[in-house]
Amino acid sequence: MRRSALIPLLLTCVLLQSGAAVAQSTEANRLAGEILDKSGAVQLVRNTMISMSDQMGKLLVATNPDKGPLIQQLMTEEVLPAFLTRLPELVPELSKLYALTYTEEELRFMHAYITSPIGQAIVAKQPNLQTQLQQVGQVWGQKVAMETMQTLAPKFRERGLKL
Repeated sequence: MRRSALIPLLLTCVLLQSGAAVAQSTEANRLAGEILDKSGAVQLVRNTMISMSDQMGKLLVATNPDKGPLIQQLMTEEVLPAFLTRLPELVPELSKLYALTYTEEELRFMHAYITSPIGQAIVAKQPNLQTQLQQVGQVWGQKVAMETMQTLAPKFRERGLKL
């Protein structure tokens, strides 16, 4: 076979192979999207965005202490809604990561589990558990930070740093 005839044949094989991969990844992405939704992961991202907005507001108020109410209003009426309206852009990206990480069979199993009664019972408890985990982690982190800084304070001062 001549080289010129081989190139179209190879291209056709590559295109057919990539078409099969796209079809598989479409199903994997669909399953991953449903898993993200049913597992509460999308809600967790939403809650993280709300927390980020709150932290941004606090930083802005610290920089502009006389503008607290205005900053709060802007964060509530402008910034947070802008974040939340962009959330649908993130879900397909997260789905792609799931589809790249797990096989379609693994995604089907996760989907079956997360949509089962026991899976939904676990998902229903997650937000409250997540809040408690964050609170415990924050208290622990503050304690460790304070103890560490007290222990290392002399080293900081030796280097001319103020605490």
